Amino acid sequence: NETDLELALRFALEAGYRSILILAALGGRLDQSLGNLALLTDPSLAEVDVRLDDGIEEVFFVRKQADIQGRPGDTVSLLPWGSPAGGVTTEGLRWPLRGETLYPDKTRGVSNEMLGETASVTIQSGLLLVVHRRQNRKT
Repeated sequence: NETDLELALRFALEAGYRSILILAALGGRLDQSLGNLALLTDPSLAEVDVRLDDGIEEVFFVRKQADIQGRPGDTVSLLPWGSPAGGVTTEGLRWPLRGETLYPDKTRGVSNEMLGETASVTIQSGLLLVVHRRQNRKT
């Protein structure tokens, strides 16, 4: 049967939410974390901004375009999910991508770095997992 998160996402969709922040869905059991990520690939969520956040990392999928809010030095990894992600273009990252293709069996998109408080990712095809890791700072 469905997990609680799957039921909650269904409820949020039926209620018309366009932005969903899910807390405490990462870490702990790997099978649960992977299952939670897989739920976000549901095509019915294509027009909804859904993010998993544990306070240190936020993860979400890009189907077209997304912005990342953070701080200079934060780590951003871009991982194609299931098949290549084509036409990947980034702004605001130390190592920019310009219309590149990222492959699921390669590490080209891993461990980039934010230059400012906002970065953006645009893709033309595929599905791209974004992992944004906030740097541990004393403020």
